[in-house]
Amino acid sequence: MKHLSIILTMILGIAGFSASANESPITMQIPNSEVCVGEVFQIAYQVVSHTETIPSIEVASPKGCSLLAVAEPQSEVRYSRNPWTDTDYVRYSRYVYTYRADKTGRYTVNPATTKLGNDKFKSNSGLITVTDADNSTPAQGDIFMKLDLSAQHAAVGEPVTLSVLLFSRWMLDDYTAYRYPAAKNCNIERVPTGPEHIGEEVIDGTVYGIWIIERYVLTPTRSGKIKIEAGCYGIAPDYRSSGDSFFFSHRRVQRRFAFTPAGVTLDVEKSSPKDSRPSVKPKSEKRPGIIREPDENIIYVMTDDMSRHVSPITI
Repeated sequence: MKHLSIILTMILGIAGFSASANESPITMQIPNSEVCVGEVFQIAYQVVSHTETIPSIEVASPKGCSLLAVAEPQSEVRYSRNPWTDTDYVRYSRYVYTYRADKTGRYTVNPATTKLGNDKFKSNSGLITVTDADNSTPAQGDIFMKLDLSAQHAAVGEPVTLSVLLFSRWMLDDYTAYRYPAAKNCNIERVPTGPEHIGEEVIDGTVYGIWIIERYVLTPTRSGKIKIEAGCYGIAPDYRSSGDSFFFSHRRVQRRFAFTPAGVTLDVEKSSPKDSRPSVKPKSEKRPGIIREPDENIIYVMTDDMSRHVSPITI
């Protein structure tokens, strides 16, 4: 009986190993396969390999959807002696692709592929169902975004602040910047800051909360009209602030929707010659009721006491 148990164990082990060997090392997973238009969803892939480095994969985006972001592949190595192979470790690599649903319909997600050694493998396929808005989807006009410039006109090299504003009927739960603003002939520097609630505004009888969710500093490098592309942002509304019993009677699930505000244009003028030279303006004492204009016949010199104002000498 003991020998029979050992034989059965070996047979089951061989059968299990054969079944796992026939499975593809790359698999696809869609956590949320039913979404609404404008909603953000993700497709994840996993590759199981015995490679020293993270394998590369080839992915085809589903129709009716836009690719928003590709995360850096994450890898985990697990060490265990395998009696059936020569290796003693297994690498689990994970890849995450983020999309926005653009059109209603049912879309097939074609298999992804990866190459391990001389062999090429395919993952399973998937299906995405995109529907119209449901009860927990922001209706048109409930949420919108726009860009705000601190100045519409600037000189070459003059910094201008760009703010990304969110107008929403609900409180903000979370947000993600999938694409940052971009422009030609302009340096753009992101200001690291969190979302800031700056107040409310009534628009056509509807009260909107206003947030500044991103700030950037623009420095134009050439004159002319510079068109600034807005970028793309994922907004997760907090439906608990809606006051609707529907949202309180269901388990809270965070849903994220992608918005792309309209771009703006910055009018950049050429710097004048005197603006390009650094100049030191003399300080003068202000007397009540007297406004003194600069006089070409006055030469300003510094005194020995640098803490005092400069002394005028009239020619």
